[in-house]
Amino acid sequence: MSATGGFGPWAVAISPMERLARLRALRALALVLLGPEDPLGAALLEAERDPAAAGKALDALDAVPSRRRRRLLASYAELARAARRDQAEPASLSIGTCRGGQALRRGSRA
Repeated sequence: MSATGGFGPWAVAISPMERLARLRALRALALVLLGPEDPLGAALLEAERDPAAAGKALDALDAVPSRRRRRLLASYAELARAARRDQAEPASLSIGTCRGGQALRRGSRA
């Protein structure tokens, strides 16, 4: 896998805060899908703390067996798609219901 152009936390044109958020999201998925013993989680944590370690984290991702890596990346892609949809949704739209069928609005409490 090449970091040229990048994807996720390795994308070229993102802010340091966005890179950190993407690293954390990918690390959370790695912990759930691969387990805490997989070296990818530790490599992503190191990249969160030291941006120079991002290449090491990409190498750790490359080392994940292909079926497990595809599952991880598919989950990450869906998470990223959902985040983009949420950003495009006006804040006043209802996003769910609570007891009694009343609509919840972003920022409201159930």
